[in-house]
Amino acid sequence: MNAAPHDPANALAQRIHLEGVATQTADHPSIVRMAALRQVRRAWIAATVQGGLMLVAMLAVFAGARDPRLADVDAWLLVDVALVLGLGFGVSRRSRACAVALLVYYVGSKIAAAVEGGAGAVGLLSLLFGYLYWCGVAGTFTLARCRAQDPSTAA
Repeated sequence: MNAAPHDPANALAQRIHLEGVATQTADHPSIVRMAALRQVRRAWIAATVQGGLMLVAMLAVFAGARDPRLADVDAWLLVDVALVLGLGFGVSRRSRACAVALLVYYVGSKIAAAVEGGAGAVGLLSLLFGYLYWCGVAGTFTLARCRAQDPSTAA
């Protein structure tokens, strides 16, 4: 049995179906906020994973691994690990500056690796991390815009 045509829930469902996501997000700012929080969460989790992978690579080299792919790993990688993890923490706290800095650092490191002749500088995993960091930037800026429009959503 169909819902009555004057039912508000049915009308909203029809508008969402006919007009797409723009109507849904315009009618429900909480959906925009939830999507932005999801983007931020993905970015800081990606930073944690990247920092963890870099730390494992560094510890493997220091433990005596002889893998030629890890030939350029040195103690300076610890600074990179701390930077990525620190910026990732800042992104988890919804900092726009940390999100932008993380993306710029990541893109810069990939450009530097490509210039130095790193064969795997831009692979599928690199593109995935870049995308996730871009989502973090978009999410933090969206959350700031939501806070400006409705200060009750500051938490």
